[in-house]
Amino acid sequence: MVKIISLGGSALFKDNLKFNSDFLLDLKNILKISDDKFVIIIGGGKIARLYVNELRRLNLKLNRTDYDNMGLTSIRLNVEFLSSFFKDMVFDTVNTLDHNIISEFQDSDKKILLYFGKTPGYTSDYNAVQAAMAFKEKIIYNLTDVDYVYDKDPRMHDDAKALKKISWDEYFEIMGSDIESCGHYPFDPIASKTCQQYGIKVYTIKFDKHDLIEALFLDKDFDSDKFTIIS
Repeated sequence: MVKIISLGGSALFKDNLKFNSDFLLDLKNILKISDDKFVIIIGGGKIARLYVNELRRLNLKLNRTDYDNMGLTSIRLNVEFLSSFFKDMVFDTVNTLDHNIISEFQDSDKKILLYFGKTPGYTSDYNAVQAAMAFKEKIIYNLTDVDYVYDKDPRMHDDAKALKKISWDEYFEIMGSDIESCGHYPFDPIASKTCQQYGIKVYTIKFDKHDLIEALFLDKDFDSDKFTIIS
């Protein structure tokens, strides 16, 4: 089986912008002993938002494509880091998923394919949906810096309620259906529309839940109350 991981760029760094090495090493060890293969799509995360927010603060009258290109550049930097970090486990780093790449990866003895988008305006979550469709997988494992999807922003509302299983329609009611450059969403609403259309589930999991990630990627029993399933 090929498992699709949408890895939030924020998972790479702590709040002080030091590398989140403990998480990365744990993930590497889990993937190494798994019987599955993995397509990993990394986001821009904190680094992308740092750049984009500064450009916005300076009020340089830039357009959406300028901000999107800044995000794409940050993603490419994160991809290069992961390529070196996973090194011997990586089949290739690609920005397109054609039949030959898919077939060769499935036939190889390598565990990981790193995939990143190259078109401004499309998020890493959207690229994860592309990968799920290309590999005909119905689950995306969304490793992010939030522990659940909430009914309102928990950073602003103390009474925000964690939602453990919701429909796509319920998700759109909470998040809306539009995105902004380097916006911060549990899962990109535009990508979510495609998930709804093609019956793809998204498991939204906080990256520090080691035991849960281990259970999901090693096909052990897991507690579905510890994350949000959107379907």
